[in-house]
Amino acid sequence: AQAETLAETLRETLARRDLPVTDLIGPVPPFFARLRDRYRWQILLRHSDPAEFLRAVRIPPGWRVDVDPVSVL
Repeated sequence: AQAETLAETLRETLARRDLPVTDLIGPVPPFFARLRDRYRWQILLRHSDPAEFLRAVRIPPGWRVDVDPVSVL
């Protein structure tokens, strides 16, 4: 539920601030969805300027942002 709420907030923020976005996918479970007895979700976003996007949104505590990930596994 938190991942869905955050994804919707991201979509609204992008639309409201008129930030160009290539793709916003998710939330989707990662390949290893459960790690150390916790379930994880991914929201994948491609944006031309990640720094601009991160300035525009508030990421909740406990969430991790990986800019330019080597892998999404």
